[in-house]
Amino acid sequence: MVKNFETIIWEKVEDIGILTLNRPDRFNAVNDTLVREVFSVVDGLNKDDSIRALIITGAGDKAFCAGADVKKDDQALEWDKDTAPPEAFLQGYRDSVVPLMCGLQGLKIPTIAAINGLAIGMGCDLTLSCDIRIACENTRVASIWIKRGVIPAAGGFWLWPRIVGLGRALDIIFSGRFIEAEEGEKIGVFNKVVPAHSLRMEALKMAKSYTANPPIAIKLAKMMVYRGLNMEFRTGVELAGAVQTVAHLTEDRNEAMNAWREKRQPKFKGR
Repeated sequence: MVKNFETIIWEKVEDIGILTLNRPDRFNAVNDTLVREVFSVVDGLNKDDSIRALIITGAGDKAFCAGADVKKDDQALEWDKDTAPPEAFLQGYRDSVVPLMCGLQGLKIPTIAAINGLAIGMGCDLTLSCDIRIACENTRVASIWIKRGVIPAAGGFWLWPRIVGLGRALDIIFSGRFIEAEEGEKIGVFNKVVPAHSLRMEALKMAKSYTANPPIAIKLAKMMVYRGLNMEFRTGVELAGAVQTVAHLTEDRNEAMNAWREKRQPKFKGR
């Protein structure tokens, strides 16, 4: 199933959703319409139990997303200080960027960024907001915000230290430098680097390895990992006990154990 929007393409491949940023003439840069359309899909996934994993990628072979589109038109995300007060920028940011980035990072299902080339600024932060990142040989990412006189405000400030550690994060943010595929894999930005022609196939393969497992257990595990980032160890383990009790009460837990005993493939229903 394929559904076309103005700036994105939305597909369903079995129980996997594929969201393609579709502005290749602008290197898939983010404008107001793209923000709204991506958010509409992301928000809808919270109500769609048929999708068990999400892949995000970009159209073409040049870029995943070149950040915010600052082209001077009514779709640009750039703030014009001469025509709009600071309050207008802040309100617009809270109405668009905040719900999009928080909605994506907060999805209960596994999310994979298949990074087909350049990802800078907000485009880079979009990849960081996903749980998993697969790159290809021509992938280059950069938290380029500082070079434009601003901060990585679309989530990078929070995500970079948690992905690569504090020292590396500060170097990446302070320098605004590009990270190539080899370095990105070495320092943990990318889970895997694959040939460009197999990027989609590898992303689907990885997504299927997740969707083959019990959906409720996946959601609970993801919740605990992210909540645990801000918890003391003892608090986290105590909470995990309560969450584990919920997991034990699911039908999929019984199916997993029965399939293991009977030496067959389990059939999980998300119940």
